[in-house]
Amino acid sequence: MELPEGVDPESPFVSMIDPATGTGTFVVEWIRQARENLDHDSKTRALSGTAAETRWHAWLRDVVLRQLNALEISLASYAVAHLKVSLLLPDETRAAVRLPIFLGDTLAAPRDEGQFEQMRDPVSVEGLEAERVKFGSRHSVVVGNPPYDRVTQEAVTGWLTEPGPSGASPLDDIRQPAVENTIFSHVASLYNLYVYFWRWAIWKAFEQKTGPGVVSFITASSWLTGPGFLGLRQLARRLADECWIVDLGGDNRGAHPEVNVFDIETPVAIVTLVRTGGGDPEHPAQAHYRRIHGTRNEKLDELAALESLDLSDPEWLPAPDGWHEPLAPPGGGDAWEAFPALTDLFPWQQPGCKFGRTWPIAPSEETLKRRWSRFVETDDPDDRARCFVTTATGRRIQTSVRDLPRLVDLEVGASPPPIARYAYRTLDRQFAFADPRLASLERPSLWSSLSTRQIFMITKTTFVLGSGPAATVSTAVPDLDIFRGSFGGKDVIPLYRDANGSPNVSGATVTALNAIHGGGTNRITPERLFAYAYAILAGCNYTDRFAEALATPGPRIPISADPELFDEAVGYGEELLWLHTYGERCEPKTPPRAISSDDSVTWVVPVVRMPENIGDITYDEAAGKLTVSDGVVSGVRPEVWAFEVSGMQVVRKWLGYRTRRGAGRAATSPSPLDAIRPTEWSPEWSDELIDLLVVLTRALDLQPKGIELLDRICAGPLIASSDLPPVATDLRKPPKVEQATMQLKM
Repeated sequence: MELPEGVDPESPFVSMIDPATGTGTFVVEWIRQARENLDHDSKTRALSGTAAETRWHAWLRDVVLRQLNALEISLASYAVAHLKVSLLLPDETRAAVRLPIFLGDTLAAPRDEGQFEQMRDPVSVEGLEAERVKFGSRHSVVVGNPPYDRVTQEAVTGWLTEPGPSGASPLDDIRQPAVENTIFSHVASLYNLYVYFWRWAIWKAFEQKTGPGVVSFITASSWLTGPGFLGLRQLARRLADECWIVDLGGDNRGAHPEVNVFDIETPVAIVTLVRTGGGDPEHPAQAHYRRIHGTRNEKLDELAALESLDLSDPEWLPAPDGWHEPLAPPGGGDAWEAFPALTDLFPWQQPGCKFGRTWPIAPSEETLKRRWSRFVETDDPDDRARCFVTTATGRRIQTSVRDLPRLVDLEVGASPPPIARYAYRTLDRQFAFADPRLASLERPSLWSSLSTRQIFMITKTTFVLGSGPAATVSTAVPDLDIFRGSFGGKDVIPLYRDANGSPNVSGATVTALNAIHGGGTNRITPERLFAYAYAILAGCNYTDRFAEALATPGPRIPISADPELFDEAVGYGEELLWLHTYGERCEPKTPPRAISSDDSVTWVVPVVRMPENIGDITYDEAAGKLTVSDGVVSGVRPEVWAFEVSGMQVVRKWLGYRTRRGAGRAATSPSPLDAIRPTEWSPEWSDELIDLLVVLTRALDLQPKGIELLDRICAGPLIASSDLPPVATDLRKPPKVEQATMQLKM
């Protein structure tokens, strides 16, 4: 990188700090690297063994340790770090020099030194030294592996979040661009400790001092591409001259599990920001990216072999150069980037409803009523709190919600709240209490938009999509995790913005599409565009065909410029919507036989005994028979049983919720209400299971048609994203909901 300073005895030694050192791994490696550099120095090589060792001891004492600092908030880790570094030092150095590792909170606001001076106990002295390191010392290099844990917006306080003379806080440099350019649910992803440490490190290396600087962190890789992190990417590109990204992957939770270099499930990347002074702050810094695959050892071996940042190495790929663009190249190339983004076609997306507890949701209304009776059988606040399941954040039984009585104040035997259909998982229609007091985040705009026309499309725009369809739909308000049961099924895209049918599509977009098709002003309607998009996402091999491109999250839609092809896709999408909404939407003018009338899938032995758990459910592939406790369904094809949405096996998951034990968090919940489970198999479930199996069978039969259709669309003329006008920011925001209607809708 040709910095004028380095870990080199022939030049001034750089000043380094690790702001979350843990057990001192980076500090130990820094010292070892300094020793290795000194051993290779010509002056050291000319000396005898004892003289060379003496030179190292002096260099270590007078230069290395004086220009090296680390901070750690955990006392146990702090002690281990001291021990590990002490073992590297000769006895005389250990006795003469205070180790440069300090106990303190890196993210805390500066404190009055007088407070420490008055106390003068060891902890206060340590705090004073930590304050001087954080705010009084200048550092050229910030390295480390800071924690990456989700926090609430209020959890981290200090100078990073406090307004300065301009009225903005340092964190606002990251947060405000996200607020202005993306939706509110993406902004929430910023509240992670590693983001705060990135902001602190950029200030430390690039803003507290002038001249060359380096920040190199290994953190969660979500900020490389996530829409909520565009402000962090902008800040990095403004203050650094170059960005070097080594993406180590390692997502063990997602659709394509991959081994991680750490014993964690979050994918990670090493990002090094370099400022040499030769850049232009008016232009975004260049970003260079490489991806490392393989086993844990293979990844570590490749990292060990990566000795320099050299663009002559063809593994380094250029990332997009826009201020907000991802710090990773698009996997699908220019053709993929030309497809309009799904989030530009339907600008309002938001997370689904989040109850934060499982007992307000059940596969039967009767179960919910029994749970409510137990909840109000006593007015003991402690019992109600135990039943309620109070989360770390969010509502409690004492919380006042609009004009509704507090849960703690309800009379014994109070009537239950309204019960509504609830889209709990893909193709799984359950029931939930329509009561905002029971939800952590009820998403009032979704409930308020319900109508006999509304359709909610659900996909993942910030997480990698796995095998199976890229979208699902529901006519009921969807759960936060409807898509695959966990990890990011939060992107709900309504067809309409309200119950009156205001479209969730820009009028300018519709006008532009109609102009291209040349078919008048009403040829392409929001409803037809919605059906077209669903055909592409849910009715073909979309996730397999575009797997490389989708490694950078965010579905895009190839829109045919051929009116006839577009119409064909619309018809196909409407057929899928009719199936996936169980016939509740897009009913054809000449409807085929009812979904449940398909006698190829049928009960040959009815269920009498309620299945105890998922082990009570088996599938015989050779016979095509699904056994549910003592009941048997015939005609179940292997591909229907195996059908999955990004790793969630739909039929198995559906059945798991209809067992005596239950599934997911409800099976281990401490709430007495979750222990209230169905005790008998409902006849309605028998009908609904057949409906589910038939829907999947028919949809899979249609899939070859969808694949062939997508082939023709991609081979023909397409409408590019550049052909469509920008979307107004207001359309990306959830519609405002009148408080007076909330109690009726939710």
